[in-house]
Amino acid sequence: LYQALPKGDKLEWIIQKATELGVTNIQHVFATRCVSKWDSGRGQGKLLRWQAIAQEAAEQSERSDLPHIRQPVSLSEALSCMPSLCLILSERERGRAFQATLPPELPVGGLGIFVGPEGGWTPEELSQMEVAGATPVSLGRRILRTETAGLAALAIAQAAYDWP
Repeated sequence: LYQALPKGDKLEWIIQKATELGVTNIQHVFATRCVSKWDSGRGQGKLLRWQAIAQEAAEQSERSDLPHIRQPVSLSEALSCMPSLCLILSERERGRAFQATLPPELPVGGLGIFVGPEGGWTPEELSQMEVAGATPVSLGRRILRTETAGLAALAIAQAAYDWP
């Protein structure tokens, strides 16, 4: 899950629910429209808190492994280490449905899902991600909040691939 930094405490909720849904990596991403700012001085403390939230969520959902939670990076850095299949959740995409884009088998290396910030990705960011090989997809006609979109996509992917 490549999650643009949301405002407030939404990120903790996203980490908790994504862990319950079986995500293996959570990479926080800086985007142009991110309201939240990263304080590198307090960053290590936040990472420890996020890991504790993931630990509690894993225990609650009887999950034996923990997701890797990474501190925020630029979009360019995130794109440099993305898996071969990456989907961009885009409220403006109308031609490709998320679930129809999923291949029958989970690709080697996994699936990457990019979730934008409040206000969505800028056209420049969408272009940058597409050039890097990511595909814009839609979750349907409704525009979902940043804290809902990624979790909806993870639930669809979990059902499609029946991952533990």
